[in-house]
Amino acid sequence: RALKAPALGCARALVGAMRAADVPVATASPVSSDSCDPGVVPEDSYAAQLDLVRRLGAAGASSLELRSAAQRLKELKRATYDKLPAGTVGRRKKRRAGFEVGVEVLDERKAWAKRDAPAVVKYPPVDFPPTDPDGFITAFDVPSECWTDETHTRDDTDTNKDAKTFFDRYGFVVFKDVLSRARCSATRNEIFSQLEGIEPGTDSGDKVTGTEYKKFNRHDYATYDALSSITYGLAPEPAVFTPQIVRNRVDANVARCLSCVLRLPDFSASNLLVSQDRWCVFRPTKAGTVTGATVGSDASDPATVSSTTVSTGNITGASTGNSTGATRATGTADGAGDTNTEDGAGDKKRQPPNPILTADRPEWRTRGNLHLDLNPWTFGGLAGGNDEETKVKNEKDDTESRDTRESKEPEKQTTSESESVADALPFASLRDFSRETNCVSFSTGPHCQGVLNLLDNLSDDGGLTVVPGFHRVFDDWVDVLGGDEGKKRYAETHDDWRLSRLVVRNGGAGSFKFGDDDVAIHARAVRVTAREGSFVLWDQRVVHGSSPNFSSEFRIAQFVKGFRRDKVGAGRLSRRAAAIELSLANAGNETNAVLTDLGRKLFGIDQAL
Repeated sequence: RALKAPALGCARALVGAMRAADVPVATASPVSSDSCDPGVVPEDSYAAQLDLVRRLGAAGASSLELRSAAQRLKELKRATYDKLPAGTVGRRKKRRAGFEVGVEVLDERKAWAKRDAPAVVKYPPVDFPPTDPDGFITAFDVPSECWTDETHTRDDTDTNKDAKTFFDRYGFVVFKDVLSRARCSATRNEIFSQLEGIEPGTDSGDKVTGTEYKKFNRHDYATYDALSSITYGLAPEPAVFTPQIVRNRVDANVARCLSCVLRLPDFSASNLLVSQDRWCVFRPTKAGTVTGATVGSDASDPATVSSTTVSTGNITGASTGNSTGATRATGTADGAGDTNTEDGAGDKKRQPPNPILTADRPEWRTRGNLHLDLNPWTFGGLAGGNDEETKVKNEKDDTESRDTRESKEPEKQTTSESESVADALPFASLRDFSRETNCVSFSTGPHCQGVLNLLDNLSDDGGLTVVPGFHRVFDDWVDVLGGDEGKKRYAETHDDWRLSRLVVRNGGAGSFKFGDDDVAIHARAVRVTAREGSFVLWDQRVVHGSSPNFSSEFRIAQFVKGFRRDKVGAGRLSRRAAAIELSLANAGNETNAVLTDLGRKLFGIDQAL
């Protein structure tokens, strides 16, 4: 219990409280005015004792030493509160009672705010991106050629120049018409079919209302209870190998977009790998109507679906007009009744099913969040290990300056098996494909993440949220988090959603979660609204997350990350390829039939193992 106490406290409050409680301070001379400085902690204070307990634990001290130190910690805290009236409970009541009796008590919120203050100062200025006349974030055509450092000076198409400028400024970019509407419809149908194939558990049901969950049926709103919002509507498996999901993952347009953001010199895909990820579904949570085209029907034929042709048309640039919000496209999202015959979607005989009426279900909303899928303390430096180790300790080199990190040329660096946490992954289970996303560092970059929108995604539909420009201040922000001590302080709040915290995973990799109380970071966040078939890519150093669904429509999306093959160790490539080959074999002939030569390159299975 003592180890869960506040990690920080204001020295002024601590000294005042201890004096009022007649707690001895281990100093021969009186406390000077300098001791009231927030950076000065009395030797026998609560904060100093807490630090001692942590250091003893890290040093492997005996249980007797730890118990003794923890007991002293409790005594210091108890001495502060003993001056309060009996029965005083609750933070606010303690603060009020402490003021009345002249005792300053510990204020956890202020303590954590003090810890975060240096980092908050480094946040980028508010910089909301432009939208189109319909309220969607400005989107760009699929690239016709790769981006280079000379993109601004050569005679490029407006598409390349404007898209690169947008990405460099905001840290993300939206490419439009990457997947056709028919392809999106077929993918939604496949996802719903997969959900409908999941049998409810024996104890499936709401223990509060007593409602028994039925097997999910996309056309029966009464069965939507069978889905979950706790896991953000993610697919049950961390990597999905169904035909449409695989087809989208290895799509030529997807590869073109990834090649640009990763600064690859061409579209050959010889140096490009894609992640093995999954999809997500946010249920409608507001009374209204789900269009029949959204849920589709069981008659969709995935075999007839292919990608749209790459567009090479110019764009007119970013819209500067303000919009009150994106508007959902009218018509049938799956092409039913459409005169467009692309991908076989123009069959007028095929009619969408009836619309589905929804109700207000706020309890179905996912929890909003902002985070980084990386460990800031290991991103800038790497420590050794070997191919057999599944846990590799990474520590940031505090002596390496920001200028030194920026002066490196990632595309010319090589990474051996001993330098990367990701290279130690055994790929013994599909979960390692998920872990691979977070096992990133500067030397193995650049790194980008992406999401394919399988429906028009309006602001109220929930989904991707980003903090534009955070990639440009990332290094400065990391520099003020503090070294090992800072990492400890952020790691100890890993289970408190109110506070910013570090969640450490495999071998030192992990993620950084921004707290609900961090008003400054949430004020800078913007929802990335995007049309059906668009591909949103963001620099992995950009703070991002998701917002809950407040609408009567679904949010359905597929995640795809890209990375460079030349930054992956040979052993990892081999183990990864073997795991993919096994998953494809288990998936069956229909999935393998969609895997082209390009797809084998993108999966890293084009070479003999």
